[in-house]
Amino acid sequence: MNSGDKVQVPRTGGGYSNGIIIAIDDDRAIVEFPLGNTYRGMPSNPEDREETATKNVALDKLIPGWKKEQVTNGPIKIIIEGWEEEPVVLDNIDQFVLLAQDTEGNLSDVKDCDKVFLGYAISCLLDTFRGGEKEDAQID
Repeated sequence: MNSGDKVQVPRTGGGYSNGIIIAIDDDRAIVEFPLGNTYRGMPSNPEDREETATKNVALDKLIPGWKKEQVTNGPIKIIIEGWEEEPVVLDNIDQFVLLAQDTEGNLSDVKDCDKVFLGYAISCLLDTFRGGEKEDAQID
């Protein structure tokens, strides 16, 4: 890989963004990529989403070439049914992010959490929507 090459840059929050290698030093590269909807794994300021960011990445983590941009028909619409007389409609959603908050109030995304725990958390959430209460359980 060389300076100026088009690459796919791994994002902190998961996935890849199209980027360009700005400089290479040994086994690492400085890459520039569009900020987009997230920055450092957290939702970005909507006013900054057209800006670019730079990142120092190991060369073996970069994927040569650009991926084709996904084409969508517009914002996401989420409908939750079955827990009240009328469904809850979350309309005009730009992105859907599942976050966890620790005891100190710090937020983090849960993309890398244990899948059993994530399933349990979603089950508790659904049970809450339906008006029940989930008993405490030991998660291994």
